[in-house]
Amino acid sequence: MKLKQKLYVCTDGADYRSLVRALTRASAMNYIAEKSITIEIAGPDQIVELTKAGVEVEDAKATEVNATEELSFASVAEPAPEKPKRKR
Repeated sequence: MKLKQKLYVCTDGADYRSLVRALTRASAMNYIAEKSITIEIAGPDQIVELTKAGVEVEDAKATEVNATEELSFASVAEPAPEKPKRKR
C-alpha cells in the first residue's frame, strides 16, 4: 500500500508562503524548519543567558502528541512480518 502525499501550504502569518508535498503535516513543518532554523541541545551557559534575558521554556509535548497520532497510520500501512513458527 503506497501512502498518498498531500500538498501543504506553509506560511509564517506575514510574507512567507510555500507549498510542500509531504505525507503528513508534521513532515511538511519539519522540512520548512530544517531550511530556516537550527536546533541543538542547550548548554548550561546558554540556559543561564537566555533565562536571564527573559526567554521562557516552551513545552513541545502537545505537538509531539499530535505528530505521533498523525504518524500512527504508518504501522497499519506495512504490517510486521510474521515470525517463523518453531518446530517441537
